[in-house]
Amino acid sequence: MIQVLACLTQQHDPRLIALAVLICAVACITVVAMLTRAMKNRGIGRAAWTIAATFAFGSGVWALHFVAMLAFHAHMPVAYDVSWTVFSILVAILGTLPGFALFLSAPRRPLVALLGGTIVGLGITAMHFTGMMAIRLGALVMFQRSYVIAAIIVGAAFGALALFVAGRWQSGAGRLLGGLLLAFAIVAMHFTGMTAVVLVPVLGPGIAPGDAVFTPALLAIAVAAISSLILLAGLMLAFIDAQMEQRDRAETWRLRQIADSAFEGLMIHRDGIIIDVNAAFTAMVGLPADRIIGRSVLDFAAQQETEHVKERLATSRNDLEECAFRAADGTVLPVEVLARDIEYAGKPAKVVALRDISERKKAAEQLEYLAHHDPLTGLANRSLLRARISAAIARAKNSGESLALLLLDLDRFKAVNDLLGHPIGDLVLVRVAARLRASARGAEIIARLGGDEFVILLTAEAETDAARATEVAQRVIASLTEPVEVGAPFVQINTSIGIALYPQHGTDADELLKNADTALYSAKRAGRGTQRMFDPAMDAELRRRRHLEQDLRLAIRRRTLDIHFQPLFKNDGKTLAGFEALARWRHPEFGPISPADFIPLAEESGLIMPLGRLVLETACAEAASWSEPHRIAVNISPAQLRAGNLVATVTEVLANTGLPASRLELEVTESLLIEDTEATLATLSALKALGLRIVLDDFGTGYSSLSYLRRFPFDKLKIDRSFIQALGENDEAMAIVRAIVALADSLTLDVTAEGVETETQLRLLQEESNAEMQGYLLGRPAPATAFSGLLATVAAKHTGGRFPHFEAAANQA
Repeated sequence: MIQVLACLTQQHDPRLIALAVLICAVACITVVAMLTRAMKNRGIGRAAWTIAATFAFGSGVWALHFVAMLAFHAHMPVAYDVSWTVFSILVAILGTLPGFALFLSAPRRPLVALLGGTIVGLGITAMHFTGMMAIRLGALVMFQRSYVIAAIIVGAAFGALALFVAGRWQSGAGRLLGGLLLAFAIVAMHFTGMTAVVLVPVLGPGIAPGDAVFTPALLAIAVAAISSLILLAGLMLAFIDAQMEQRDRAETWRLRQIADSAFEGLMIHRDGIIIDVNAAFTAMVGLPADRIIGRSVLDFAAQQETEHVKERLATSRNDLEECAFRAADGTVLPVEVLARDIEYAGKPAKVVALRDISERKKAAEQLEYLAHHDPLTGLANRSLLRARISAAIARAKNSGESLALLLLDLDRFKAVNDLLGHPIGDLVLVRVAARLRASARGAEIIARLGGDEFVILLTAEAETDAARATEVAQRVIASLTEPVEVGAPFVQINTSIGIALYPQHGTDADELLKNADTALYSAKRAGRGTQRMFDPAMDAELRRRRHLEQDLRLAIRRRTLDIHFQPLFKNDGKTLAGFEALARWRHPEFGPISPADFIPLAEESGLIMPLGRLVLETACAEAASWSEPHRIAVNISPAQLRAGNLVATVTEVLANTGLPASRLELEVTESLLIEDTEATLATLSALKALGLRIVLDDFGTGYSSLSYLRRFPFDKLKIDRSFIQALGENDEAMAIVRAIVALADSLTLDVTAEGVETETQLRLLQEESNAEMQGYLLGRPAPATAFSGLLATVAAKHTGGRFPHFEAAANQA
């Protein structure tokens, strides 16, 4: 070491040495910057930067060497061989190129960086001793082996250290330190190598001819030129590097902005260790980036996903799939994961996009729920019910289990909607659903089919299924009989229930539902508010009714129904006041069908509309043909009134038949008055405006209210037959009749008593009122042909105060 320092201080010009060191430092720092730029490029770009860096480095090493040689005091004339001088610069460039290329292949790998630096150090050493071969002077140039070996070791060691630092810390400070270490490697190697030089004087000329050598002056010019180029290249590179660094920062900022603007969480990891994240990922985790980077990917996988994530990392899978993600607070989020291989900071890595699909999952679950549940009550809908019935049947086939299916229909629910409005009706349905859940705990499923229909599916042991189904049905009926509180009003409803059992009454969902519906129909016909177990006889009855419905439809279309007329008399029981038109049906197979059977059938099937029009047209046409202006009364069903076209129909029929509106009476029942009273009032008022009369039928049996009599434009009250038939047997009935008559008189309304069948009833009515009368005692319903010829003389020809021809006609009919 002392000899090296002595060589440096005693045998060299310090000014030129300083210049040489400066040139070397500039060249090395420039080269490290160029290598850093090469790291950020690929392909041709990296190759170009590598060659440029090698050229700059080789030139810098060569310039340092020969500036230092100019500073060397040999104490004799010195010249430099042209061939060896030129060859030495090629050695500097080509000798270091493999080392730089190896280093750039994996700059962050310590072993690669050290090996590349070692090759560069050996290239520097090779250039030094090649340059020494260019010296021409009057002495032999010899080298001490120990210092040569030391020079090789110093160059290789510090070259390796320089590239290790440059590759490990790719920052401004790292580049500076790496450049200085590389410069030190060159300087230290050079002066250690110069210490090895031993000059042995010789006799005779020791310098070649002038055209084959560089004189020190020419060499100084060449070195100055090379040095200037290096300095210029350094300045240009510094400028270019600053511009490219600024561009890189701008691009990095732009990419960071794009990444942070992404809705998906982005994470970059290498071998499962997170090395970068975006803002969305930090928001998902709930931690800042600096507390995420450096941690394992497994730290953010839900416990149940740990093995799956390990397998995905091990196999380097990139496919799209769903995983469970765990945030810092322990919250588990469903995420959609997609990965891609990238190069990050010059090394392979993997970018993973995580999309939080919690809302999408919730929306999908909500859609799935809505697809299988009633949105109002939260009960299962028809689709889910059928699936659950089929699944229960499949289980029952294997286990021997029995099933019971209860089909419910609310009684009088339509009146709730019409009176209180659909919002209250919906609230009632919600309350009903809650009561069903409470009454049928343990049910396989409770479903709403739509409207006011519900289904309960029960599972039970084979020997107790019927008993349990009946018990649950009775419990449900009792629960729904209790008034339903919906705000201020209390609503009174009830339910009818049909029951079908598996396998006795059906082996699939369709058959069970059909047979339960048949049983429900039977329960409703039995008076509502009850339950019925399916019986095959019910099915036969239902098929009979369906057959009757088809035949009734055909009879209405062909106009083969009979219209009978029952007379109405004034209070004396002798003077004819008019007729009531009544539909009669003689079935070709079953004979006469009671109106009590076919009228409800027409209402259920929707045939009441054409049937009502048929009766109205026939009655008006018949009345228009009479010679006497007797009134004709026609019953109007609730369905006709609700249809909205009744006024137009009546107007058309009156115009077509030529019957004066004053001769037509339309009879409506009290039940109509509670169904959408405003619409009903408007329709009745419009009918009244045509000039016809409105009659309130069956008064006293339904929802009788004085407010109805005040609001609606009635002309007559028709006392229900139940009160008339009790006259003479029940004093209360007589009191009710007197009250109704007095009420009608006070409101200037006419009164008709229907159902007069005994002399006592007739006498009491004549004594207590001036009401018109109708009943079998006075005249039975009969076809128009039975009495049409007698109408002209009916006022004069009667016997004993009666009209025997009406009775005879009725008997013939």
